Order: sequence, then structure tokens, then C-alpha cells
Amino acid sequence: MLKTFQKFFLNLLLALFLIQIPSRIQNRARAENNFSSKQILSIKISTPHCHSQGIALSKNYFYLTCVEIKSKRAWLYQIPFSELSSGNGEKINFIKQELTEGKKYHPSGIDLKDSCLWVAVSEYHPALAKSAIKCIDPESLKEKFSFQVNDHIGAIGAMAQWIVGFNWDARRIYLFDYSGKLVNQGANPSKVAYQDCKHFSKDRLLCSGRKGKLNPKSYLQLLEINSNAPDSWRVKQSFELKDKKLAKEGMAFDEASIYFFPADLPQAWLYKFDLNQLLSNK
Repeated sequence: MLKTFQKFFLNLLLALFLIQIPSRIQNRARAENNFSSKQILSIKISTPHCHSQGIALSKNYFYLTCVEIKSKRAWLYQIPFSELSSGNGEKINFIKQELTEGKKYHPSGIDLKDSCLWVAVSEYHPALAKSAIKCIDPESLKEKFSFQVNDHIGAIGAMAQWIVGFNWDARRIYLFDYSGKLVNQGANPSKVAYQDCKHFSKDRLLCSGRKGKLNPKSYLQLLEINSNAPDSWRVKQSFELKDKKLAKEGMAFDEASIYFFPADLPQAWLYKFDLNQLLSNK
């Protein structure tokens, strides 16, 4: 009688376990497969090796910042979207503007607001580095305005009230008004080292970056900055990306799509995905 009961109990446990397997597999697939489809656009430019940093989008153009490490020069590229449509690997047309300012040659992630493409260019080290935050005309790529910061600024988000600057590995957040005055600063509530951030909604930034040194993972996060008080800053949503390389460097989005640029020039690829599909997964 005891053996019969034990056998029945073991069979019951096995049946319950098997019932759970399909839902576990399905849930894991939803978590890992952020995007069901993607488009890859080729970017091939005649240039020395240039380490990519940030990207931005306007109605007509794709923008890219990168650093030529050997020559210690920072660059901003403007590429017509029409040049990216074929994806056939042919060299494309572009214009570029040097951002280098003395010892400052490491450009940041970038954000576009109104008539300014906001970018920082910094000394290429984390400790006691200095930066210049610049407003660049998105058509001519000429500098319109700049101000100095006593830290390395590696990513920027242009919100309604503030320019948000993130230092090396995004450990600290700075809020500046649009005259360049420091409003406040505080610790980043996230452990992700943001590479590129963009204004997403009224009080939120969408930021991309990676976490971990030996085996870094890629993340997208919605960061809420609803006041100038650091204790109110929050990560509202976090999305781990299956492809670990995606958030390595540049990220940008429009109303329907999100773009990642994880590689370097002279030849690299821009990955395009459905943004709404990602956000609906959470």
C-alpha cells in the first residue's frame, strides 16, 4: 500500500512538472527575444578607424560621434537617411565636423532638441577630467554655444527643463539649465553604465548601456527625472537585451523604431528594430 502511494505521488509530481515546462519555455522566450525582426543598414565611410560613441536621428539625417584614438580627434558625422536605404556596403556620402577642443577629444552620446544637437567632448580619462558641452547646429554642424564642466561627460539627454549629463560609467548625474548653469547633481540610481540617452517623454529618458566587466550584459532603461532632487530619480523600467553587443555604443529612436550602432567605422552596421514591440514586452 505504501509503495503504491509513493508511486502515485511521484507520478503526480512528474505530471505537474511537465505541465509547467511549456509556460516556462514560453516566458523565457518572451524575455530573451526582445525583437522578432530586424533590419540591418550598412554604413561604409572612407576614414581611419573611428571608435563610435553616440547616435541621433532627425527627419532627414543620421548623426554619429566617434573618436580617432591614434590621432586624438573627435568627430561628428551627418549622413542622409537616403544613403542608408540600400544596405549594399557601398561607400556613402556624408559631411563631418571636428569636435576636438585641446586635450578634449572623447565625444559623448548625443541628443537632439529643437535646433541643437547636444554633445560633450571630454578628456579621455575618468578622474578629474574636464568636458565641454556643445550645442551644434544640426544642419551646418557648426557650434552655436558651449559651456565647461569639471567632469568627464559620457552621455547626454536633453529634457524640457534640463540638459542631463552622465559622467564616466554614468555613476553620477548632472542637471544643467540651458544657459549652462549647474542646477544639481547626484548618484545615478542605476548600476548600468549608460552610453547613450535620449529624451523619451515628459520626465523620462531612454538610456542604453551595459553592466558588468567580465561578461557585460546590454540594457535599455527608462530613467525618471521628475525634479532636480536626486532622491526622486528612479529607474522605472529595465529591459535586458538578448544580444549583448547591442547597447555597447550608440542608440537612438523615432516614433516607431529603435536603432543601435555597436561597432566602429570605417565599416559598420546600424541595427533597426520595432520600438513598440520592445516596450510592450514589459
